[in-house]
Amino acid sequence: MHLFEPFKNLISGWRARHDPLAHTSGAGHAAHPAGRLVIRPVETQVEAQEVWSLLTEQIAHGWDKCFPQPGVNFDDTFRPTLIGAWTQDGLVTGAFVMPDEQDARHYALSSDDGAQVIRSLIAITQGIAVHPAHRREGIGLQIKLYCNAWAADHDARIMLSIITAHEALGLNHKAGHHVFPADVVPVIYIEDRADGKPDISFTLGVRLQTEGISLWSLRILGQTTGPTIAVGQHPTSIDPRRHPDKVFWYDPLPRTDNQTK
Repeated sequence: MHLFEPFKNLISGWRARHDPLAHTSGAGHAAHPAGRLVIRPVETQVEAQEVWSLLTEQIAHGWDKCFPQPGVNFDDTFRPTLIGAWTQDGLVTGAFVMPDEQDARHYALSSDDGAQVIRSLIAITQGIAVHPAHRREGIGLQIKLYCNAWAADHDARIMLSIITAHEALGLNHKAGHHVFPADVVPVIYIEDRADGKPDISFTLGVRLQTEGISLWSLRILGQTTGPTIAVGQHPTSIDPRRHPDKVFWYDPLPRTDNQTK
């Protein structure tokens, strides 16, 4: 019996329905004080190294550095990808987005099929870094929305990220993400009966605050058909296997006033 089997029937009829993202993951263009802003995946190894260096220099803690630097995603598949934002002055912002490999690997211990569902439907933005000279210009929000749209275009239905700076709280809210408090553990449930895939439910890891702020944020990407997705939370102090009634399920996930349609 899986960890959440006792209470999965509580949400079997729940379906997350959000408006499709208005942004597309083709190269984005926007007006910017320093000239036209172009957002796209890196196209050369030099660009990949440049984006990776910006991420490692500007993100002090909280992101997973165990993954090797991705190369160029020439075939534009759903795999670890570096994304940059450039003006005429050069690179101003970088991001690292990928399938949720960590949770998939953990789930694979009990179900390979379930692990594949996680890899195909859940994305995570491992980090976003803005060059210090270009902060407070709205570029961080633009690249975050681009990452969401890129994942949606690759058929992901959930975008995760980890907040490691207080300044990123407002950014996540503006991008339509729900931010979980430090004293709860997020829970994700996915049911895809149409394809005969197994129902899966799992918790995200507890975010410790020992090195500063570290919080989960989540957005359900544009979805009108497909798998049923439910998101909940439970206090860090309880075991959901023994206290399934303590799991609170959002119906639907809260939206912010500034969420992009």
